[in-house]
Amino acid sequence: MNQEYFAAKLKEFRIKMLPQYSRETLDRNVRRIEQLSRRGMDPFSVEESWVFEYCAGELEHSKKRNSLRLEMEDLKRWVEFTGQAIRIPKFTKEAEQDPWFPTTEEYREVLKTCSLNFKGRIRDWLKQTEHERKWYRTALIIRVLAEGGMRSSELVRMNLDERREQGYFIRSSKRERDRFVALSPATLEMLDRYIQQYRQNTDRKALWTSDYGRLRTAVVRSLVKEAGKAANVPQLHPHALRHYCATQLMKSGIDLRKIQIHLGHASIQSTQRYTHMLSQDVQAEIYEIYSRVREPDFFENEEAIAV
Repeated sequence: MNQEYFAAKLKEFRIKMLPQYSRETLDRNVRRIEQLSRRGMDPFSVEESWVFEYCAGELEHSKKRNSLRLEMEDLKRWVEFTGQAIRIPKFTKEAEQDPWFPTTEEYREVLKTCSLNFKGRIRDWLKQTEHERKWYRTALIIRVLAEGGMRSSELVRMNLDERREQGYFIRSSKRERDRFVALSPATLEMLDRYIQQYRQNTDRKALWTSDYGRLRTAVVRSLVKEAGKAANVPQLHPHALRHYCATQLMKSGIDLRKIQIHLGHASIQSTQRYTHMLSQDVQAEIYEIYSRVREPDFFENEEAIAV
């Protein structure tokens, strides 16, 4: 297969689909086609039998049906774009499990770990500044994600000139409404210090930068995951902090529609899922109340009952 032609068609595919889908969705779609190509699929002559065998093999290896459903949706867009008339397996959407998000104690432990690493001295003193920048930026990213409730793809889009008195203006990455998100005074102070001392001037517009310009979402995921592992919270990832933000606001008594605005959900139904996610906390709290109530032993007057 001509790799240059393949790359050109992928680029053309992105351009044609951009009015219908977000950049993040198309990035995932392109990665998926490239992955399937590496697994043995000819992208310009997709064999129906290969696709069905691939799905069967993935299910045998315990891949989730929801994951395969997304893969096949991506593949369907590609074969329609390239004019190939083949059947694509369909998988019904299964009920998703409640997503994981950190407890307040775990969140604080992650920030504490970032702080300790930031203050630590390393052997190579020439890289000390780089070490401090990394952990200061990581802690700040975690705070902004947890308070702003934004997606990592929205975080990396933040610009220097979008600072407001009480927070930042956020441009949605899911074709939802752009929005302003409030941040705590402490986090805003940290952001100001980051801009003055630790931000690398490799992109004149971007707020979050690296050695090579605007920070990428893959780097954000890597930084957050590394901080989680260091704090013994290995499940931590950027989107879990968005869930954490929503549940913390809900626990604080904020109206559901206000949380919807803060998160940028197009529909209130997307926000309502967090009421279900908090149900276990509610039941644990009620159980704790019941456990403090002193009641007489049911069998205390067993003989009297028998009479």
